[in-house]
Amino acid sequence: MSALARAGHRARGPDVDGTRSCTPAIRYGPSFVGDCSPCWTGSASPSRVLALGEGADAATVSVVLRRASQIDSVVEHIEAAGATVRYRRVRSSLTELNSLAMQSGDERLATFLSTDETVLAVMAAAVDVVEAEGAAVARGDDAAAHLRRAVHWRRYSRGPVDALHRSCGADISRGSLRLLGRTR
Repeated sequence: MSALARAGHRARGPDVDGTRSCTPAIRYGPSFVGDCSPCWTGSASPSRVLALGEGADAATVSVVLRRASQIDSVVEHIEAAGATVRYRRVRSSLTELNSLAMQSGDERLATFLSTDETVLAVMAAAVDVVEAEGAAVARGDDAAAHLRRAVHWRRYSRGPVDALHRSCGADISRGSLRLLGRTR
């Protein structure tokens, strides 16, 4: 038995484009982890890499290497892993700013905290959190879509979810209502 087989590596047959790829057997969270270095993954077959050495332009080399390295997937997973931290930082900052606005009586700061842009920025951070967990957030941009999204996420936030997701649901609902108000 090879070292790859002992590690749980299962090779698949040729893919649609003729390349060979593999399936790591170990799954952690939303991504697979395993040693697939001997396999060609994505769309960078050995013949394509050789063709690049025979005069392909820089843009083609960049595209093929980007696919072979799967860097887009890596960046996506890193962004998803940081979504909760970013959201908590945004909420914490807004809480501190709100407290400062109340203590100082600064009307400009209080106005800033209640603007559509601030509410929509918090909504975007909340959307990142729930999408990182695998939930889908409707992207419609008409009045009916905003209303459906607001109602859905308000119900979600009142359901059997933890405090983080309750807060995210409320922020998505609040942002959707602001967007609804803009369409009227």
